[in-house]
Amino acid sequence: MSRTTKTTIIITVALVSLLLTGLLTVFASPGGVSTLGDFVWYDENGNGAKDEGPEWGESGIDGVLVNLYLDDGTQQGVFDPDDTLTKQMTTGDNPGTTDVEHGWYDFTELGAPLGWWVEIADSNFEHGGALEGYEYTGENASNAYNGPEPRFVYLSDTLTDYNDADFGYTLKNIVAIGNLVWDDANGNSIVDAGEPGIGNITVKLYRDANGNGAPEPDGADGAAIMTTVTDADGIYQFLDVTPSTPGDAATNYFVAVVSADLKNQGYKNSSQGGDHDPDVNDNADDGLPAGDYVISQPFAATKGGQSNTSDSGDAVGYADSSSYMTVDFGFNKLNANAVTLTSMNTETQALLPGFGWTIFGMFGLGAFVWRRRSD
Repeated sequence: MSRTTKTTIIITVALVSLLLTGLLTVFASPGGVSTLGDFVWYDENGNGAKDEGPEWGESGIDGVLVNLYLDDGTQQGVFDPDDTLTKQMTTGDNPGTTDVEHGWYDFTELGAPLGWWVEIADSNFEHGGALEGYEYTGENASNAYNGPEPRFVYLSDTLTDYNDADFGYTLKNIVAIGNLVWDDANGNSIVDAGEPGIGNITVKLYRDANGNGAPEPDGADGAAIMTTVTDADGIYQFLDVTPSTPGDAATNYFVAVVSADLKNQGYKNSSQGGDHDPDVNDNADDGLPAGDYVISQPFAATKGGQSNTSDSGDAVGYADSSSYMTVDFGFNKLNANAVTLTSMNTETQALLPGFGWTIFGMFGLGAFVWRRRSD
């Protein structure tokens, strides 16, 4: 056999070997190269479907911890404690695209054929978690990306890039309103360091039932819908409140503090508040004396509508955007920069005419007596 023939055989064998290796790579079990993902997203209308517009590619929820479990095979398709936690990752932007795609996750290097469970970790729903105040909507529709949570996914014996394990969440249809009644010692209407809360004060929640924008507790706006008492730190919260309807003033809320409780503790004055927006300004006085109460102005407490995400003391189990912890009331025992609790009584205006005539009559009677004595 010539040297040329040997060389040809060696090259041919090498080429065949390379070809077979490539074919085996293509047709054999992926052996660690399949992927499983896709998105955790905000389902604004709660219908479970990615509607055109903001819900398609623009409403992913970042910071969600996602767990991947390997099904042990003993009860395939049944999520049980014997399944093995294999991988974890946190949702964020997809680095594989030039567009910003929030809420993305993708588990790679997965063997097949194997059964997998994708679970949204319970810690996401704890206080401060990425999904606190949300509820699952992924079974409200029947698209390829819909299904239960945890989600079972079986990867067949081929290279698989699985991108239908999506999880939609919407905000719970409740809001919370609060949160502070405090001793505004210097009367500046702002919570300063060292100023304590006032405990054991009755606080009531009303709706602006007639929608006129004027708080009228126990009058035109009816009775309180909720009542609570401040704790030792002056904190109060109204929970499981039905959200206001956007654009419907008759569903707006206002808060009223019982003046008698404050007077019993020696507080004579309300801070110079009332012009603050209860929905926005945190740690600022929102109250004005009105009859038996000190009241805030009406405001809309809509689901997901709280724009002040820096407000303190958010209620446990509520998304920050549905926790209105900005309705605060300051009181003091001095007269500086304050309004007496009786100076703006809602009954005052009705009494003014009669009061004026009484004063006039007293002066008239005094003049008559003086004249009689002079005579």
